[in-house]
Amino acid sequence: MIAAAQAETAEVRLGSHFRDVAGYPMARFGALAEVMQRLNLGAQLFVRNVENCQNLIAIPPGRWRGYDTTHNTDTIIQSLRVACWTALQIDPATAVTASEPGDRITPDMIRGIMDHAERLSAGDEEWAKALLTFSGGTIACKDPERCTLSAPEGSEWADYALQFELLAVRGEERFVEVAQLYLGRAGFIYGVLWWETESGGAVVAMFPDVR
Repeated sequence: MIAAAQAETAEVRLGSHFRDVAGYPMARFGALAEVMQRLNLGAQLFVRNVENCQNLIAIPPGRWRGYDTTHNTDTIIQSLRVACWTALQIDPATAVTASEPGDRITPDMIRGIMDHAERLSAGDEEWAKALLTFSGGTIACKDPERCTLSAPEGSEWADYALQFELLAVRGEERFVEVAQLYLGRAGFIYGVLWWETESGGAVVAMFPDVR
């Protein structure tokens, strides 16, 4: 009975930037199952021989076949893969609501993700090729759920930045999309599952695994 009650009251809050391919906020849909339907449709629209999110995230990084080869389409597919990965971590029966004022990208979260990326890069050549890491930088937020970390001016990374977007909040979990930018143009895009704690938090998982 307790488990049933928890299942009935379980909900996930979706960020304002978590949208379907038509630009509609995912939070407008009542349950995660409906969100999955929208994501599955996006997968079918943009990627050849893919029917749903499970198919899409199973493809190794960079091996998908889009219906065109433009940079914009590649960016959409990468972002869609991160959205699919996020949704697949959650029970499809979970109720969906909009994010709340306290749901935000924090400086501690950004620094924690960057520290994790540096550790991965230091320990593995494939991660080092994929991940953009630099020390310092300036954080600027267009709104609480979307922030950019720009590399220090005058450094070798001055033309680079990372954009962080809050996708979903469930309990202490924060699902974040990270886009690596060069002169404002997205390159590698990945997802992060962040666990929020009183002392700051930590990265629990990342998608995709580039190894």
